[in-house]
Parts: sequence; C-alpha cells; structure tokens
Amino acid sequence: MPGLTIVTTSLSVASKLCRVTPIRLILLGVELRCLSQGILVALAERILEGLTFDIAFLSGNALLPIHGICETEPSQTRLKELVTLKLAHTIALGHADKLNRTNTHHWAAMPIGTIIITGVKGAPMAEVFQQNGYTLVSV
Repeated sequence: MPGLTIVTTSLSVASKLCRVTPIRLILLGVELRCLSQGILVALAERILEGLTFDIAFLSGNALLPIHGICETEPSQTRLKELVTLKLAHTIALGHADKLNRTNTHHWAAMPIGTIIITGVKGAPMAEVFQQNGYTLVSV
C-alpha cells in the first residue's frame, strides 16, 4: 500500500512488516523490554509527539471499560496515551482473558468511540463496554 506508514514499538511486528513493501516503517525507542519485545524510554515519546495518526491498533495486558488499556510498565502506557491524543480512530485488540483483568496498575485511557475487537461473545460484556462509550466486536 503506497503511502502507508506504520509506527510500532514491537520488534516482532517490525520484523514481519519489513517483508511488506512498499511501506514506511518507524520503530520507536531505545530500551527493549524483552518480555513483550516492546521499546521503552523518552526518545519514543519525542518521536510520537511529532506524529499524527489516522487509525491506531492498540493492545495491552488488559482492557477495562473504566480504566482503559493496561501495561506492566508506565512508559508503555505513556506511549499509548500520546498516540490516542493525535488520532481519528482507535481500535483496541484484546483476547478474551484480557477483558476486565485487574491485576496490573498502569493504565492509558481509551478515547470514547474506541472499537474493541475480541473473541468474547455475549451481551453482558458488550453492554459494560458500551455503557462507557466503546463498541465491543466479537470475531
């Protein structure tokens, strides 16, 4: 897709996308968090402050309708916050066991109107997210 720019903090995502041409790929940061292969630190923040986005696909360790997207490191939630400040549409991706998980403490708010794509089926969970301004889509 000519003209497509993808920004990621993940080395695994970047290595897969490097095989896709012609795209522009921006890999953020300096410090590598080995568990998630995510990049941390202020350099990534400075780069993000100068970018705008049409759409963002975000994921994390948990998704809660009140708190938003969770990460284990506050620097990772900061990067998500910077992205959501400058975009038109947010899509959050969350495996069923990530919804309503409360065992972590670093949160980035999701913008109202965020679409959450998950494998969870059933009206009760969809209603909880919808009451907070999100749309839950089961696939």
